[in-house]
Amino acid sequence: MKYVSYNVDNHSIEVYNSITGIETIKVNNEVVSEKFSFFGTDHSLQINNQFYTLKSGIEFFGFSFKVFSNGKPLKLVNLISKKEKNSILLKKIVLVFFGVIIGLTLGNVNVLDTVFALI
Repeated sequence: MKYVSYNVDNHSIEVYNSITGIETIKVNNEVVSEKFSFFGTDHSLQINNQFYTLKSGIEFFGFSFKVFSNGKPLKLVNLISKKEKNSILLKKIVLVFFGVIIGLTLGNVNVLDTVFALI
């Protein structure tokens, strides 16, 4: 799932994260870094002889992604559209819902009674 899309010096930087925790960084649609990350990690990138560090992490309301050049944070605008952000939010809600259902099922709780009680 794509989380952010930045434009740095006319180059596209995109961050993807899979449900298995693999974080992928693409520059101009080419994979330049892949790491396992559930709680955040650092990626080193080079674009036009300029070195960048992309730091991912978790904040109170979700994931955070920061790009640094020579140790200084860059102020970048996430280019993902509102429609894509809503799609990400919907996927998160569905995953949490199914996680709750699976947890209740494994805990031998009557799932249908619990779901209807919440409605």
